[in-house]
Amino acid sequence: EDGLQQATRLAVAARHAQRFRNAGCEKVVDLGCGLGVDSLALAGLGIAVDAIEKDPTTAELAAYNLLPFEGARVLVGDSLDAPVEAYDGAFADPARRSSRGRTFDPSAYSPPLDALLALRERQPSLGVKVAPGISYGHLPADVHAQWVSVDGSVVEAGLWFGDLAPEGPGRSALVIGP
Repeated sequence: EDGLQQATRLAVAARHAQRFRNAGCEKVVDLGCGLGVDSLALAGLGIAVDAIEKDPTTAELAAYNLLPFEGARVLVGDSLDAPVEAYDGAFADPARRSSRGRTFDPSAYSPPLDALLALRERQPSLGVKVAPGISYGHLPADVHAQWVSVDGSVVEAGLWFGDLAPEGPGRSALVIGP
């Protein structure tokens, strides 16, 4: 249930994957892959992907979802321990729910947003999925933040850095559907 609640919609994951393709990424690490929807979109574009998930059961489900793709593999582990510098780009989707429900505090994400943003020192081509209600005060100066609406509902915000943000720092909106 948690995996389904937090999974990226496929139409949005396809847009994420297109950013990596446009940046020339050939191998990406998906940090906190959950059920593997973003990894699925990356692999569908022919991008090799290592999907990392700390929960073994969720990792098994992601591995099943990615079976058709030779260039995709799922690893059980802590996202923050991944050698992100060994990849052309990294995508992180931290958990934003706990047993008490949604969290709106980026320091309560798992892993915390600050820890993920620190990965830019080792991997400048970084994308991070965050809650759409994130405060502008939590956005670094070098980010291109994009809010995404699907069929009239704002469903997420993406923080894009390095080659994944060719539009440069700033803010934008992506509307998918009516």
